[in-house]
Amino acid sequence: MPNVVHKPKEAEQATDDAAAVPKKQKDNPAAKRYHTILRDFMAYTHQAGFYNEGHAFSSTELALITPEQIIRYFKFKLYGDGDVDVSGQPLSGSHHTLDYYKKAISSFVPQRDKSWDTVTQQGNPTRARSVNDFVRQIRALEGVEGSSKKRKMKVNNETPSKQSASSTPTASSTAKKARVRVIDQPAAAIANNNPNAIMSDLFLQMHQQNTSVIDFLGTLGTSIDRFKSAMQVNNQKIMANIHRLNSSLQQINASIPVPPAPMIRFPPSAAAAAVPPAAMPVVAATATKTPGVTRRLPTSVQPKPKLPSASASLPAQKEYWFYDHPDGKRRSVPPSWTFPSGTLLELYILWHIGDPANKIYPMKTFSAFDVSFCGKRSRTSLSEARCLVAALDKEVEKAGGSIGPKISEAQLVELFRVGVEGLDIPLETPTGRPRNIDSLKWRTLVERGRKSMD
Repeated sequence: MPNVVHKPKEAEQATDDAAAVPKKQKDNPAAKRYHTILRDFMAYTHQAGFYNEGHAFSSTELALITPEQIIRYFKFKLYGDGDVDVSGQPLSGSHHTLDYYKKAISSFVPQRDKSWDTVTQQGNPTRARSVNDFVRQIRALEGVEGSSKKRKMKVNNETPSKQSASSTPTASSTAKKARVRVIDQPAAAIANNNPNAIMSDLFLQMHQQNTSVIDFLGTLGTSIDRFKSAMQVNNQKIMANIHRLNSSLQQINASIPVPPAPMIRFPPSAAAAAVPPAAMPVVAATATKTPGVTRRLPTSVQPKPKLPSASASLPAQKEYWFYDHPDGKRRSVPPSWTFPSGTLLELYILWHIGDPANKIYPMKTFSAFDVSFCGKRSRTSLSEARCLVAALDKEVEKAGGSIGPKISEAQLVELFRVGVEGLDIPLETPTGRPRNIDSLKWRTLVERGRKSMD
């Protein structure tokens, strides 16, 4: 007897619900084949096409398996349709095949040692009475002819002589070949118009075609992933070059002297009329409430003042700020930055001016990549903020105002109040209190617009 040298056991790694094969089955040589059956069963149950080798199913997914799903999978494997009414001999496989599938699925069930409880829907679904009754039903339908494999062999043996039988491959060798490739139906069975043989041959051809498609899709998916990774790296290089170009242009613009703006003097009466209000008045609590009527918030009872434009009060940025992130990427904001959730006025200032004190450039220069680390809704929030600010800027342009690159915060606040005046915002909150536009959250306004569209 040859000496058998066992490999030393590797250090056992911690397992969790994401383990593809349970730790207690790692030494079982059939575990890999069992996992192939499980992936095929879960793909059919979830209508997911197929799962790649090594895919891990959580304990929660495995605990949701029911006897009805197993029976439906058995029908599909035997008759090619999970919703067929069982009557007649199986087209492919036998009750032995079902026993193998039961054993494979049962080896991954969390409560494999417990019987199935129909009340609590817990336990091992392969041990349910309905599953066992279905297997017995298939065994009875096979009759004296046995499984579909035996029926195929019976059709192949048209000449029962011992000499011809000895020259043909044995049943065991044929069974071994059947495990690794699909064998076509014999032409004799099809020529005799055997319905079972014809249907079985059709399903075998479909299975072989599906296998080729699955292999092709797997190769195509790998190529797409590589192409996607290459494009992402290329886009990052392009964005870095764009940022460098912007920084160079800003340095050039900063070196060009800007002449001071001409002083315009108004007569005393005109100057008094041109002074904008310091703050937007809050709607009085005594305002009459008209159901179903939406009014615009007033900004002043005085004549509309001359809108401010860009001035040289704010020095131009001399550099474009970048910050390194743990993923090795460079973005316009530091890793500790969070997406603004304050008032509409705060968002408007951060969008056009930014936060120079903390070296944050205006948000209007941000891309989806700059905020991608802030969460799943970061890209959506950036798009919503861009649409909301665009609506305010549009109202400012209608009123004759403009927002330049060197506008001061005070001038931007005045333009903000002009833009808000053009938006349809109720005078009162849903609770009936007078609305203060200075404390209005920008996300509240976005949510209100979404509900109005619904």
